[in-house]
Amino acid sequence: PDLLENRIPAVPQDETRVTYAEKLRKEEASIDWNRPAAHIERQVRAFNPWPVAETVFRGDTLRVWRAEALPDTADAAPGTVRVREKLAEVATGEGWLRLLEVQLPGGRRLAAGDFLNAHRLAGVRLGIPAA
Repeated sequence: PDLLENRIPAVPQDETRVTYAEKLRKEEASIDWNRPAAHIERQVRAFNPWPVAETVFRGDTLRVWRAEALPDTADAAPGTVRVREKLAEVATGEGWLRLLEVQLPGGRRLAAGDFLNAHRLAGVRLGIPAA
């Protein structure tokens, strides 16, 4: 309410504390499954709509448009997918990340449940390049 009624005084920015943010690079969008789920969730949000967080799935790039961190303790190797209640969840360095919306090259964005209808993910390890 104070902001709407102009009761909060403007304070000039301290020029000695100014920082410059570098331009985003596509390489920064690659998901490192060893990081905590909460960090990866923020990465997914930060890189949407460009360049979109991504990982490797069976030699292809899997773009992750939406995801959410879960508080459960991961009991699998980072990048390993489990399927629970028609939802794909990926083990991370700290917790699980539930995939909500994904996309393969040349395909359209799909809800993770719809993606599971066409692709078996249980036990698959994401982020491993094809040999």
